Amino acid sequence: MTERTKVDVKFKDLRIAVVALNESGLIKESIRLVGVDRNVINKQFMDAVEGIPDDPETGKFPKVDPVILEYFNKMLDLEEKVAKGDAEELPAKKAEKKAPAKKAEKKAPAKKNEYGHRVGSQASLIDNCFDKGGTFEEIAKVLKKTTSRIKNHYYHMIRDKGAKFSVKVDKYKIEKS
Repeated sequence: MTERTKVDVKFKDLRIAVVALNESGLIKESIRLVGVDRNVINKQFMDAVEGIPDDPETGKFPKVDPVILEYFNKMLDLEEKVAKGDAEELPAKKAEKKAPAKKAEKKAPAKKNEYGHRVGSQASLIDNCFDKGGTFEEIAKVLKKTTSRIKNHYYHMIRDKGAKFSVKVDKYKIEKS
């Protein structure tokens, strides 16, 4: 048959046309859809449709499902456009391979505040509010967090970080040593 130009093949459309062709009984051997590259399936489909002999009684192309002819004509038009240079041909698969990705450079370690929390994190923002002082409710409102989140961070600071707080009328402030 003719030399095929590789064009962009939408597998969904191709599958519908191939199933219709396989069910039509016009070809001797069915075209496989599983485990075969879509461009290979497309070539087999195009060659099979071109190879269908004319009806001996009428001398015309036999009556087939319109889906088969629509897809076949669409692919012929696309191949002609590629041949003329109006559309782009698909690059060969081997040419599509990209250079291996470079290993990510190690980022500098995140800056941490004096309590060991990353600058800009929730914990760091709560630390800043504790430095200024305030009630759990005030801090929660300013940071748009829950009061329980602020309390949990308070207990974390005492238990894990060894921080000392001064408490005056429900206002908690970290004592600097």
